[in-house]
Amino acid sequence: MKSILRAVSAACCLVALASPAMATTIGPLDQDWQASSSGSDPYGLGNTLTISGDTLSYSFNHPGQAWDGVPQQTYVFSTIAADTGPLNLSIDVSSFASWYQAYTNMYVWEGTTSNNQLLAGDTWNGVQNIQETLNLTSGEAWGFMAVGGNYDASGILNGSFTVTKVPEPQSLALIGIGLMALMFAMRKKA
Repeated sequence: MKSILRAVSAACCLVALASPAMATTIGPLDQDWQASSSGSDPYGLGNTLTISGDTLSYSFNHPGQAWDGVPQQTYVFSTIAADTGPLNLSIDVSSFASWYQAYTNMYVWEGTTSNNQLLAGDTWNGVQNIQETLNLTSGEAWGFMAVGGNYDASGILNGSFTVTKVPEPQSLALIGIGLMALMFAMRKKA
């Protein structure tokens, strides 16, 4: 029996070593998020993708003159749906490229990144709040994507998605009832 357990343990260890570890970070909605980027990196600087609290951020900041600008970059943030059903989101999107006509298209996607919906396409140096409802299936991949470039000498391209859940009407009603009960109790006490 011990030899069988050792063999199973050894096999599990080999499978764990052979499988690439997926680095995830707790982010918006207290879910595990992954971030990736693609696109030409002529300066070898790489992109900075940050997941912190409710915010998913991307940044390509060249430290000097990037005479060719920043060619098109794609930044993808992904997670897995925990539940089946509608998910009501409040999303603050912002993007910045120092050339005023360098807009980034910012998307929400479900299933695959090709199944996406444009959230904003003109977010230059400002924040837009967008309300979005996703109809997710438990285990389904979903997330956010930004696609853009910057063709001036500064080479600056950055932005973020700040994501929070919109309380369902039933939750708001329960909070309202609780507040009214508390006010009634305080009034009765006085």
